Amino acid sequence: MLNLLRSDLYRMTRIRGLRGELWQYASVLLFIACLEVGLTWFILQSGLGPAENANLIKELATPSSFLGSTMLGSFSVLALAASFGMVEYTLPDLSEGYVKSLVSSPRGRALYLGEKILLAGIWSALMLALGCIFHLVILKVFLTMPYGFAIQGPDNPLAFALWLLGAWLATWAITVIAMIAVAIFRKKLPVYIFAFAPISGLFPLTLSALAFSSGGMLSFLQPIAPALTSIATWMPSSVLQAFSNGANTMFDTATTLPLIGAVPGWAWGAVTGVIWILIGSAAYIAIGKRRDL
Repeated sequence: MLNLLRSDLYRMTRIRGLRGELWQYASVLLFIACLEVGLTWFILQSGLGPAENANLIKELATPSSFLGSTMLGSFSVLALAASFGMVEYTLPDLSEGYVKSLVSSPRGRALYLGEKILLAGIWSALMLALGCIFHLVILKVFLTMPYGFAIQGPDNPLAFALWLLGAWLATWAITVIAMIAVAIFRKKLPVYIFAFAPISGLFPLTLSALAFSSGGMLSFLQPIAPALTSIATWMPSSVLQAFSNGANTMFDTATTLPLIGAVPGWAWGAVTGVIWILIGSAAYIAIGKRRDL
């Protein structure tokens, strides 16, 4: 497994001709960082209105609130780069028959699938690190310009570290879910459509809508409405949406469980990510072991 992981990391990061996926997605993240920071500067200098300025000032309160507003949210740029990057990397292995040269036994196949799950975690961490670095560096550049803007204050270091942990685990979970689509469909269009759903928050939105409708036209769902709401809350895209506000709520109560009680925001984010990584990994390995290569 470790040899295959080293090989994959080399293929992803090969700098010759910038053909590795890392450099391609790093370029995309850099462009997005320039675009978002530039747009923020333009809005603040244009004076589009007190409401818009108040929202932007809130987003610039701390580094985590700035990063959360630009990288996370109901549509997460970070999750898009992480999941689409792994889809782009793993799909040709199956469609072009590369896996057949690596796997010769069920045990070997399980090791291959497990290595891809580990690789997804590393890739998600790289996307998170690059996204944070690019946004903060571009922000620093804008500070040197006339009428620049700045972060108002620092984050609590522990809260910021826990915020990064939760964002990484949630992104890793969404990436593994996208890889399930690769194992099932193996065609670009359905794979990318399926991978886009958890990025856009479609799953928790649908569950919340069903729970809400249980009081009306879908009254037959009323007995399971609380369960639908709970599942929607404990989904990785819900974590990214909540974490878009920054690290200031990491120690506040995020949700309450019947047997556990109040759960702080950081624990909710981390546990949600781990749960869905395990669920997604089990599904990915089960499907991958049964499908023909």
